[in-house]
Amino acid sequence: MSKSSKRPLMYDLKPVKEIILEKVGIDLSYYRESYLERRIKVRMRKSESKTIEEYIEKLQTDEIERKNFIDEIGINVSYFFRNKSTFDKIRKIIFPELKNRGTIYIWSAGCAMGEEPYSIAILLREENITNYKIFATDIDTEIIRKAKEGIYTKDKFIETPKDIIKNYFNDLNGKFKIFESIKRNVTFLIHDIIKDPPFTSFDLVLCRNVVIYFIKEKQTKVFENLHKSLKKGGYLVLGKTEFLPMEFYNKFEYVDRSERILRRI
Repeated sequence: MSKSSKRPLMYDLKPVKEIILEKVGIDLSYYRESYLERRIKVRMRKSESKTIEEYIEKLQTDEIERKNFIDEIGINVSYFFRNKSTFDKIRKIIFPELKNRGTIYIWSAGCAMGEEPYSIAILLREENITNYKIFATDIDTEIIRKAKEGIYTKDKFIETPKDIIKNYFNDLNGKFKIFESIKRNVTFLIHDIIKDPPFTSFDLVLCRNVVIYFIKEKQTKVFENLHKSLKKGGYLVLGKTEFLPMEFYNKFEYVDRSERILRRI
């Protein structure tokens, strides 16, 4: 078998896609099928489904399992200051330039439970920057609800300095609630980065560990929308394992390749 050959799928994913589209309203045709199949196998094991047919029946009839499946495929695995070196570079490279622009507009796309946009808000506070607006989006209604609540377990702080936890969170018997003074600076919205019209006029967009899960065609659509969302000279931050497609080399330039920080040309 050649290196370019794809491993055939074990399951017909069409019934799963149809159920999720009908019951949840999420179009799984965006996602790479090999990735979907791996997530299905995980959920089959966790839900103790012995066959794919049994699992499909669970998805059809069990709302909780549908939620668990969406959580499994979502980009919801996050924590505060994830990849701390990226946040260090944002603080060192991007903030000094943006602070002279007037009101700074920031978008966290695929924000999960809010760890990323709240981390950015905390960094801005640390730098005494107050002229900003942060918008944070995801496709999952329940995830957005939790983000607005702003209560987190200890495992969400594996890369967070202790003084940050002390200065910006209330300890609630082992859980941590972010200060209202930080929370009110982040606006959470439901938004599909592929289907919905792109936001516009942002100075900084963080879209980390999102496009990696999509098929090539949809990745191109995402980058088109990200380009439209940024002002000229605006910054885009991708995930550490994500790369700018070649067809966008004339629209972005790398500011820091190792941290996947780009600037719209």
